[in-house]
Amino acid sequence: GLSISNNGSPILESGIIWRNAQYDLFIDGGYDGINNNGEGNLEMTNLSRGLTYIVRAFAKNSKGYAFGDIKFFTTTTTVPNIDIINILEVTTTSAIVKIGTANWDYIDDGGSQMTINGVVLGDNENVSLDNSIRTYTNCETGQCSSEWFNAYLYNLLPNTTYYVKGFATNANGTGYTEAGTFTTPAGVPVIYSGRAENITSNSVTVTGNNILANGGFDVLESGIIVSPHLEATFLENDDIDPNRIVTNDGSAMGGFDSTANNLLPAVRYFFSAYAVNSLGVGQDVGDNYQFYTPSQAGSGVTDIDGNFYKTVIIGNKEWMAEDLKVTRFNDGTPITQVTQWITSFQYEIPRYYFVENSYFYNQLVTTNAKQICPSGYRLPTYEDIYPITLTWNSINDDAYNLNYTGWLSEDGLFDYNNVGNYWLINSNPRSYRWQDEVLQFDDNQFVIGSCIRCVKE
Repeated sequence: GLSISNNGSPILESGIIWRNAQYDLFIDGGYDGINNNGEGNLEMTNLSRGLTYIVRAFAKNSKGYAFGDIKFFTTTTTVPNIDIINILEVTTTSAIVKIGTANWDYIDDGGSQMTINGVVLGDNENVSLDNSIRTYTNCETGQCSSEWFNAYLYNLLPNTTYYVKGFATNANGTGYTEAGTFTTPAGVPVIYSGRAENITSNSVTVTGNNILANGGFDVLESGIIVSPHLEATFLENDDIDPNRIVTNDGSAMGGFDSTANNLLPAVRYFFSAYAVNSLGVGQDVGDNYQFYTPSQAGSGVTDIDGNFYKTVIIGNKEWMAEDLKVTRFNDGTPITQVTQWITSFQYEIPRYYFVENSYFYNQLVTTNAKQICPSGYRLPTYEDIYPITLTWNSINDDAYNLNYTGWLSEDGLFDYNNVGNYWLINSNPRSYRWQDEVLQFDDNQFVIGSCIRCVKE
């Protein structure tokens, strides 16, 4: 309490003044606050939390001012004070929540540094960090500013009522807003794709697909879509891939497994789960939902010289899985062997050159009227490598089992153990190569001798 002696002259004004302790305190405007209500218990208002102040009493009579001793005190801090300003743009699967302090755009930090803030989402008004369905963190650096923020809530379920609170934490604890609530409108079902398992050369089972919400209307059908074309895994895009696989696994809510058959070997497939209600199709599509089918062993083939070759089924083609090593055409005509390297290897007549355990043929072997491949097989074209029914890079290149045999230039063998080069026919470029475990076309005009792989007719 404040008590005053007037020293024989009437008191004209008395009270207390106070100021942030960082600054000097004086009566002529050098204060943050004043209470000139006389003696007794005097209140100081509009103080900031967690701040040290200086305060002193004063009294004024006709002789002037007199002051009491300067006193120091520090206000206490509290948990942050935080409010929901608005809930905006509610859709079937998203909403925006603006967080600040009522009537202001900033967050009252309670006088202590905020370490984390954000929004919690739940299914009842008592939602907190301990029982939320989901937490959206705006800042968790330990040095969060007091600026307002928008929390963007995604992956919500349609036709669902949510409760939301903003939160902010400082050294004193966590402060919450009052609970706000909103209801998402009805929409298409919400479904998540599962995992590709039990993959064979011709089938896959996608396990753990899950219909989380029916969107407000009964599910009519659900299943998976499997295709080499990512865009064809959208249910409405049946024109992109007429051969895609679409399963129908019923209308039950929750998890389900689904098997797709009649796939091609050694092909990359994309898959997605779908569910349909009266409003439309809900899907979970993404390029991370993919798998490769393994290649499938073929029946093998024997050439005119009696050499047997393993074969492999890749896509809808059966390929030799070994390099050709025949020395005659199918009609028995010998192919001229070059035993000592000649720079004219590519000219005049069909020739082959055996080096480093591999058979290299000049292009005349592939362009004359005689057949070099075993009966029932032929030389490949560009379309055999990249079928028009598949997307670019759909084939698993490793399935071809190609070799790093090198290629022939006018100077002889080149790039042995680094590149494998193979002839094509009726194609531009005229060959393809195997390099760095990637199959690619080769327009190297210096190639005069390559190996051969044949494909079944």
